[in-house]
Amino acid sequence: MQTAQRNSLRLLQWMMVASLALPLALFVFASVVAWVSIRETADREIERSLDVAHEHALKVFETIDRSLSEMAEIVRDVPDADIVAREQLLHLRLKQLVASLPQVKSVWIFDARGRALVNSLVVPAPGIDFSDRDYFKAHTASDIGTFIGEALQPRPPYQGAAFFGVSRRRPAEDGSFSGVLQASLFREYFDNYYARIGREPGSYFVLGRTDGTELARFPTLDRDIGHASQGSIGKIVAANPLAGDLTTATSPTDGIERRLGYRGLAEYPIYVGAGLETSAIQARWRSTISQHLIFGAPATALLFA
Repeated sequence: MQTAQRNSLRLLQWMMVASLALPLALFVFASVVAWVSIRETADREIERSLDVAHEHALKVFETIDRSLSEMAEIVRDVPDADIVAREQLLHLRLKQLVASLPQVKSVWIFDARGRALVNSLVVPAPGIDFSDRDYFKAHTASDIGTFIGEALQPRPPYQGAAFFGVSRRRPAEDGSFSGVLQASLFREYFDNYYARIGREPGSYFVLGRTDGTELARFPTLDRDIGHASQGSIGKIVAANPLAGDLTTATSPTDGIERRLGYRGLAEYPIYVGAGLETSAIQARWRSTISQHLIFGAPATALLFA
């Protein structure tokens, strides 16, 4: 009799252990499956975001390139003196061009000394030396094609939002350097666009040069406009500009860990990046697991009781 009771108690003890162990094992299994599924879903979202950001950036820079080509045709083989003589007419034409492109702040035609011959802002063009700007200096030694500069602040007496320059060399008839054609692009145009498409919690977008310099990003940061800013993805791009696999990295600028990826723009020294904060991905996982706990924990407690 006592042996039967001991066997029954032992069986009950094993049932009690099983009533906890089995649900716990199922919960761990469900947690792992949920994490893998949520991670894969997040990666697909990042890839789709990259598609959108890449297509947008490519269209913007192709449009600017066509605009610079149009400007180049207008002043091809035209002496500086003739450009100045036609300044009013050229100013109106450049002003119309800027009005049709919301991403463009202004366009300029510079001579070989870095002085503005005509621009889309005012007539007459200011007698300011712009030869120290990166969008001008890049073209003095040789023809490097389209150059994209760092983020800058307007030079007094001009004011307004930060910009970065997209420029091209003005060759003379003999091929020598005769000046620069330049378009100033609003940095906030890209910031605002990324804010509109970055609706998911923890979304991240960045536009930068292949040397790692960030030009625009979402979420935005307060920082010194005059200096290059290399976030986590900027350093990844600078180290390996041809790679495109998703990775997980912590940004040195804001200390946030993100799952992110990037793509380069064909024919331009530019990349776009997109990502999600790992905390946002983990929050999705916790939300899914909590639903299992809401139903599983009471059932397990009743079974144990």
